[in-house]
Amino acid sequence: EVAIKENLGKIITAKLHKRKPWWLPGLVPDLGWFCRTVTVTAPDGAVYNFLCFRWVKRGQTIEIREGKATKPLDDKLQYLKTLRHNELMQKQFLYYYRFKEYSKGMPHATSKICINPTARFTQISHNGVVFLYPITVIKITNFTSTFLHTCKPSTVGFFLFGFFFVKMINFSSEYIINNWNKDTFFGSQILNGINPIMIELCQEIPENMAVDKEMKLEGGRTLQEEVENKKIYKVDYKALDKVKPNEKGKHFIAAPICLLHQQLDDSLVPIAIQLFQSKSELNPVFTKQGSDSTWTLVKIWVRNSDFYVQEVSTHLQRTHLLAEVFWVAAYRQLADIHPVYKLLIPHGRYTLQINVAARKTLINENGIFDDFTGLGLKGHEELASRAFKETTYESLCLPADMQKRGVGDLKNYYYRDDAMKLWLAIQDFVKAFVNIFYESEDDVVNDSEVQAWVHEVFTEGFLENEESGVPSTLKTKDDLVEYLTMVIFTCSAQHAAVNNGQRLLGQYSENHFAETEMTRAIEGFKKRLKQIEVEIKARNKNLPFPYKYLLPSEIENSVAI
Repeated sequence: EVAIKENLGKIITAKLHKRKPWWLPGLVPDLGWFCRTVTVTAPDGAVYNFLCFRWVKRGQTIEIREGKATKPLDDKLQYLKTLRHNELMQKQFLYYYRFKEYSKGMPHATSKICINPTARFTQISHNGVVFLYPITVIKITNFTSTFLHTCKPSTVGFFLFGFFFVKMINFSSEYIINNWNKDTFFGSQILNGINPIMIELCQEIPENMAVDKEMKLEGGRTLQEEVENKKIYKVDYKALDKVKPNEKGKHFIAAPICLLHQQLDDSLVPIAIQLFQSKSELNPVFTKQGSDSTWTLVKIWVRNSDFYVQEVSTHLQRTHLLAEVFWVAAYRQLADIHPVYKLLIPHGRYTLQINVAARKTLINENGIFDDFTGLGLKGHEELASRAFKETTYESLCLPADMQKRGVGDLKNYYYRDDAMKLWLAIQDFVKAFVNIFYESEDDVVNDSEVQAWVHEVFTEGFLENEESGVPSTLKTKDDLVEYLTMVIFTCSAQHAAVNNGQRLLGQYSENHFAETEMTRAIEGFKKRLKQIEVEIKARNKNLPFPYKYLLPSEIENSVAI
């Protein structure tokens, strides 16, 4: 806090300088100073709050503006316009925040090749992110691989495999050990596991699946009849078709189609599985009518394919990489004082650090994914490119995605139920935000920084693919609400659903807004999330295997893990 003795008039900026004390030895490292806020009280009682929330290095001078958020056209003084322009030019000039292509057909990523300690956004000094992969895990991986290649598909073999994992005991693992090979559990994992966005209503029997449409199902009805009754759903892993497996060892990649039936008790069970995409005598359709061990193995192949799609597309592409594009484009195109930038800051926390570290240790040549999965790095890149071509704006907007997949009436789909509550809560919060800072549609159209941000996301993230339906410009307040809701949902709730995050959604430890209206909006958002938490916990009490991934207390604000 700073008190001044003479009236300086209206204060619009403040400069901060961190100098080196004369007595400090030159070899002592600069640990930096994290300045949160500067409060200036004038002689007439006027109080000016300058929000900083950044690191200041030794010998560095920074200039910060008074805390109220402003859009480009809100700045009337030429000095502020020049300050804003220079800030954006400096951001875009930084090598660390330029885009580059890392893999053909994938969203472009930041040029950062290391964690730059001078580009820290929070009070926590983060010099790097380390992925822990203990030697014990590597030994387990090697043992499991050897075990599966030598073990025959028998009841004894499956029992021994379950016995091997009995050490990892808690309620979830114990429940899984006792139920993992049941059809009902298989169906529940398709619905509420870590890849819940694959399932869709089966409108007609797939032409490339040699399944008998007259096969009898529970209740005596045929498959064709149940398709017409909208009781048949499918998951299709066609993106894996003919993807070459990892050349390091003996690996195989399936590209299955799986049909599931919603039974009279509302449970969802698999009824037919074809492991590859083309009909042939060498590619039969498996049903439960065969041996138990064969049926179990076929379901394992589906889960194996689901892992690849989940990790490469659902998790990496649709949350981590898109969150990076959203954040880097925002950093480059939005001034620090812009209300949208202030809104997005919590949702970019550590995203660059985690993604840069992943490119160095997880998805690099001879990295963990390359060495320890059947897909390998080349297969990963091929799958990623294929899957991203199918990513659309509609699929990223939850209500539209649910409608397109035809899953509105699907029973026990807790991901859908919880995700929709969170989407609507975020949407209402964003509406309040937009109404505070944008009075008309023209305010959106004429916001040059927001338009530049959206356009850069379109060009660098979605590679100018107009078929994706991703907008390159926004024309109305509703457009802005939907777009910001999609961004925040992707970075928070959707990532939690496919990864299960750890920091509380809605908990803004650093409040970048000085407006009382935004304070009220944030408090209202927190109350809404607490109510959703209560509702989810009440429902979970009656479930044998509770769905917790979208508990607000389990959701990170950003892609930070």
